[in-house]
Amino acid sequence: MCGAGCLHLHWVVALLKRGDTRNKFGVKGDGCTDCLASYFCFPCTVAQMDTEIKDRVKAAHHEAKQPDGYSQAQNGMVYGQQPLQQPPHQPQQGYHDGAPKS
Repeated sequence: MCGAGCLHLHWVVALLKRGDTRNKFGVKGDGCTDCLASYFCFPCTVAQMDTEIKDRVKAAHHEAKQPDGYSQAQNGMVYGQQPLQQPPHQPQQGYHDGAPKS
């Protein structure tokens, strides 16, 4: 690796790894964009690959914990606020306009 770095060819290693990562996880793209990204923005390429791999491993680990036959919804469960149900208003018996009924 030192030889590639000293000759400023480290982007070739990133190019090859980026292509492997893209193919392994089915990420859209092609060799041309891999080449351009690896050459012109090596740190960005490495960061993208690192994030992609970590996210995919985390997702695979999470899916493995799900019970058979069940899968978690992408956005989780969403509950709407239940309306507060109050009994219909009933006036107190025996009173009308504040005066007791007889």
